[in-house]
Amino acid sequence: MSLPAPPLRRDGPTLFADRGDAFMAALPAFEARMEAIDANVVTREAVAVSSAAVAAASAQSAMSYSTAPVWSAATSYAVGAPVHSPVNQRVYRRKISGVSPSDPSADSVNWGITEVGPVVVPVNSLAYSAVAGCHYVILAGGTVEITLPPNPVVGDEVWVTVCNGRYSNNIKCNGKLLMGLIEDMRIDTAFGSVRLRYLNNDWRIL
Repeated sequence: MSLPAPPLRRDGPTLFADRGDAFMAALPAFEARMEAIDANVVTREAVAVSSAAVAAASAQSAMSYSTAPVWSAATSYAVGAPVHSPVNQRVYRRKISGVSPSDPSADSVNWGITEVGPVVVPVNSLAYSAVAGCHYVILAGGTVEITLPPNPVVGDEVWVTVCNGRYSNNIKCNGKLLMGLIEDMRIDTAFGSVRLRYLNNDWRIL
């Protein structure tokens, strides 16, 4: 809503009066409109503050899950209890209290996954067997060989980042196609990073 043109000193008597009357008459509605906008801003600010608090709480919760204990088939878990799977290194929360014999990655009835990004795994040994859904950060002081999963399914992903400054770290294809060839891949960049996704029976670089 905009106000009409205000009266000006250079206006003649008649125009000045007409403009003044129109301007003053519009002020109450304009004031009401400004008050409504102000109230809307205050409401949105409150919502934003609340959302920020929820996000902060979620972040803190996610941080606490990063230290979740390894799942055990012999342990009885309460609803909401976090564990991480020794199969895929992902963090899960218990949906139904009790004991279950299956790893959380294979038991969606009792467990729900809490992480959506890759699990960062430091690699301090010269040979490492990868599992899908993990981001391997090479730290070992020598040429490292990371072997891709033996039985990948469509959509599986593996990340590898070189942080040991070497030009000869290798990704072993483990008998599967890797960029169309059954050949191992050498990461010949000292600080390179590779993201692979298994598609159409082939590990492809994204």
